[in-house]
Amino acid sequence: MAKPLVIVESPAKAKTLGRFLGKDYRVEASYGHIRDLPESAADVPKKIKQEEWGRLGVNVEKDFEPLYVIPSEKKKQVAHLKSLAKDASALLLATDPDREGEFIAWRLAEIFNEAGYSNICRISFHEITKPAILESISERGSINDSLVDAAKVRRFMDRLVGFRSSKFSRSWNLAAMGRVQTPTLGFIVDRELEREAFVPIPYYAVHADAGGIRWNAIFHDKGDADAWVDDKGKFHSNRTNNQPLAQSAFDSLASEGSLTISSVDESTYQRNPKPPFTTDTLLMSIGSEKGWNPRRTMRIAG
Repeated sequence: MAKPLVIVESPAKAKTLGRFLGKDYRVEASYGHIRDLPESAADVPKKIKQEEWGRLGVNVEKDFEPLYVIPSEKKKQVAHLKSLAKDASALLLATDPDREGEFIAWRLAEIFNEAGYSNICRISFHEITKPAILESISERGSINDSLVDAAKVRRFMDRLVGFRSSKFSRSWNLAAMGRVQTPTLGFIVDRELEREAFVPIPYYAVHADAGGIRWNAIFHDKGDADAWVDDKGKFHSNRTNNQPLAQSAFDSLASEGSLTISSVDESTYQRNPKPPFTTDTLLMSIGSEKGWNPRRTMRIAG
């Protein structure tokens, strides 16, 4: 009897899913990326290796046309997955629910389509539990093209900026540029441009510390002509452009030498709980609070 073939990224996850799904499913691993920009010169076809862009894998002169190859060490696994797909009732791509996972699912779907297989679906889950996995299977969908495009852009930037920057930095005995550094460099440049374009808006504020609490002088209501707003249009009642007004408040506080509470207003407010953890937010939260590495966190969560 034909069974659905479920494909995940790692053999460890394949083993876990296989235990949850039982004998009604066949679960296999892709072992990460199975078709990508060339990592080794040995994977570049001879006719392209001669080209200047061949090693980078992105042809800038031809509308950024990429060169995708199956690495030599992955060809055996790809052939294995294609052979299993022959007898599968459906192909369920269960790679990680992020940009990289979507890219891997897209490449797998492409390879299976080229081999003439159909009934290819994308399933995605954010927790490795039997109910979550079964729900993702029942709500199977398609590949998110936007995430795939994001992964493509990251790869192109890695090659066109990261690789070249690494070559330059190594010539100066500096650390190589990595995948994280490439987008980070873009963030830094954007913030620097914002800093250069920033026009400071001066203001005056008066406060006093009493009883372990900081008390701010309130100068304006939101609709006042002299109300102070920042460059994003946010109103601040404890700031003013009126220097004499601020000086008067300061002098009054200095002469009195004390603060008197004349009235107290009570109010209630509603605070919503934080949303449930996803895998990403769980790893970030535990990593920052406990200092645990992802492997330990996922082992305990599992």
